[in-house]
Amino acid sequence: MDTRNIPSDPGLPEDLEARIARTPLAAPPPDLRAACLSRRAPKRAAAATPPLWRRVWDGFLAPHPVLATSLAAAWIAIFGLWFSTPDVGRPVSGRQASLPEEDRRTLAAQRAELMASLRNAGSEESEEPRGTAEPRNRRSGAPATQAPRSSLSMTNRLA
Repeated sequence: MDTRNIPSDPGLPEDLEARIARTPLAAPPPDLRAACLSRRAPKRAAAATPPLWRRVWDGFLAPHPVLATSLAAAWIAIFGLWFSTPDVGRPVSGRQASLPEEDRRTLAAQRAELMASLRNAGSEESEEPRGTAEPRNRRSGAPATQAPRSSLSMTNRLA
């Protein structure tokens, strides 16, 4: 269709339609027409009922757009709050825990006493004869010096 002959001034729509109707249409090339008509063949009929797994997926397991969007928004809010909160309530690992110098000295002294008592207990056992009728109780009472009951001394034993 040649649109160069149509005037650009606005006229009545009926005039334009009449001019378009008078314009002769060219027939499509035969090979294009044959290709278009060959694709018009009837399609195979779909199965009457889909398989069971497909019905279960479509009915129950397929993500619903509203639910998926709501779930994504909830996770974004959770991660946003998680990363924006300060580290006040989070525990510090044992390697990063810092002890005052006074506590370190106390713990070092207690460790030295404990090691000395273990060495002495080992040497006493080796001096006793093995053939005694009464077995020796390996567990002893509470040590003479008690360790301070603080969370730092329990988590950081080797400080």
